[in-house]
Amino acid sequence: MPVFSRLIATALVFVILVASAGAVFAGLGQPTRWQINFQESASPVMDQITTFNTFLFWITTAIALFVLILLAIVIVRFNARANPTPSRTTHNTPIESDFATWLGEAKKKYSAEDSVPANVLAAAGGLSSR
Repeated sequence: MPVFSRLIATALVFVILVASAGAVFAGLGQPTRWQINFQESASPVMDQITTFNTFLFWITTAIALFVLILLAIVIVRFNARANPTPSRTTHNTPIESDFATWLGEAKKKYSAEDSVPANVLAAAGGLSSR
């Protein structure tokens, strides 16, 4: 039995050493499996790219957390237990008619050659006034 456990321990150490060999090569600037970040940079430009990538990562993380919080608020506020008798109102006619009027005025103000957003506004105004 001691021989069997010693064999298992030796095999486990061997597997750990082989699995950690990728970390050794990552220090040499070589890509490794499951590597998350960039390789070590060889120029100041790559240092700036890496810094910018990290900055964008944290901005993206903040946006994702903000959306997650908003989603959690919506789930909590508008579930069936918190709102047992939901409102049957589906439209707000004064706001919709004011918005359609505004879009109609934007349609008259801008011609087709002005810009693409004006065309989009005009198309939306035409659809909402029907």
